[in-house]
Amino acid sequence: VLISLSNHNPVKAAEITNKIAEKFIEFDESQKRQAALNTIEFIDQQLEISANQLNESEKHIHEFRLVNNIKPTDNFLLKNRSTILLSKIENLESRTFSISMEIMTLDKITEMLDNSEESPNIYELLALLSGQQSERFLSTMLSTILRLEEQRDELLFDITKNNHKIIKINTQIESHKSTIIDFIHSTITRLEEQRSEFLRLIKENEEKVFSDSLYDELEYAKLLRIHSIHQDFYSLLIETKAKMLISQAGYVSDNMIFEKASVPNYHEFPSLKKIMGGALVFATMLSFFILALRYLFYNKLHSIDDIREYCDIPIIGGIPATFERMDVSRVLLFDKPKSLLAEAFRNVRTNLDFYPNKDNTKIITVSSTIAGEGKTFVSLNIAAIYAMSDRKTIVLDLDLRKPRIHKSFDVSNKLGISNILIGNNSYQECIQKSGMNNLDFITSGPIPPNPAEIVLTEKYKNLINDLKKEYDIIIIDTPPIGIVSDALASFKISDNSLYILKAGVSPKTFIENIVLFKEKTHINNLGIILNGILKSNLTLGYGYKRRYDYGYLSKKHMDYYGEEFVKEKNIFKRIMGLLKF
Repeated sequence: VLISLSNHNPVKAAEITNKIAEKFIEFDESQKRQAALNTIEFIDQQLEISANQLNESEKHIHEFRLVNNIKPTDNFLLKNRSTILLSKIENLESRTFSISMEIMTLDKITEMLDNSEESPNIYELLALLSGQQSERFLSTMLSTILRLEEQRDELLFDITKNNHKIIKINTQIESHKSTIIDFIHSTITRLEEQRSEFLRLIKENEEKVFSDSLYDELEYAKLLRIHSIHQDFYSLLIETKAKMLISQAGYVSDNMIFEKASVPNYHEFPSLKKIMGGALVFATMLSFFILALRYLFYNKLHSIDDIREYCDIPIIGGIPATFERMDVSRVLLFDKPKSLLAEAFRNVRTNLDFYPNKDNTKIITVSSTIAGEGKTFVSLNIAAIYAMSDRKTIVLDLDLRKPRIHKSFDVSNKLGISNILIGNNSYQECIQKSGMNNLDFITSGPIPPNPAEIVLTEKYKNLINDLKKEYDIIIIDTPPIGIVSDALASFKISDNSLYILKAGVSPKTFIENIVLFKEKTHINNLGIILNGILKSNLTLGYGYKRRYDYGYLSKKHMDYYGEEFVKEKNIFKRIMGLLKF
């Protein structure tokens, strides 16, 4: 039997394991002691019966002597007359008594084996068989039953009672019990026949011994013989009990502990190598799983080719990504006029110049589907690229719901478009200088309660007409048209309507929205600009990779009227960014 235990405390594990082994040995010894106690209890019962019988026989002898006036010296004379026959009779009676005791023992064993309510104590049965004629055969059979019971108890630690192995062992045990019972019955029959024969021989010898004796001598001899038998049996019981008491003190278990559990020098679990190896395998599988999911479910736009694949709306240009982080959209072209970003906006400006103007002033309206696609950034830098070409340019912040341009130039938003449209101020009072040559702007002003209706008034058209007289280029930054309809009025009066998409942010389904928008509004001068293109998807050929990323995005892109959430990139998001296609 191997006993093992795992625990975070090695000393505790060793002590518990050793204690289990010691208790197992103690249990084995207690079983043997219990069997001896049962045997002693049986001997005590027999001693009480034998003592009573011995007392009765002595009483009968004493009474017989008194009645027949027999002296103690007469015993010798009586015995001398039939010494040989009496010895033979005593021998037969002793054997008869032994047979009776064996029959009684076999009946006791049969009774214990027939008791189906509880399993018999094999050790007790073996003790009862001690000294009997049937001891050899029955001891072998009982030892076999004991071995099968131990095997069954061992299997019950791992399997249930209904398992076929347990059923098979139980069948074998019952079979051995039946064999023992049959053997005992046949043995009892044989012993009873022997006892009957011995009794018949005793009677014949008694008739020979006392054929010419008086009745009192015969009866007296019988009493003496019975007394002698009871006395011998009583002495035998006392001797057997003394031996059992002596052996009980020296009982030891048949099992022994080969090796005690010791405190290990190092822990086997948890294994750092196995944990690190398992973690590496798990991380690798998880990485491939995430990559597969991103590949299967990724539907973002990345290049101009993605747009051309789904629609035939003209693509005005692509804006490369830049790593310069900004809280809000800024004008970057004045600081880096020779950068790839500046060249991309020059390409946009060139493409826009191919479109004819209704008047001398070109009106450009910029919008997008959702917030965060870079419409304000594109508006400011298109205005800057026109201003750098000596064209007088003005930017109008017509996003009356979430104004941005006053933050880009770090100015106040007290006066703006909303003040002009409600007639509180003139447009001259609201125009602000950017600090750059040929570039002015008008902020949105205080947020009105009805931004969708205020841009539909005649004052908005008058404002545009007034600005045409002073500026060559008018850039109108509108709210996302995918969320609100404020930009539609500006689209209708503009020479160029620009729809901004952002690579890696705008899903491909937005293209379907643009196509549907064009079909419903019949805007023919609609063009698309893809913002935030990475190096691998940029088609201008400059080998330049940067990323433009202003630090605010709505928590949910469609939540245009909600609060703004600062985009915080933790380590997990940075890793996901590296895995981004």
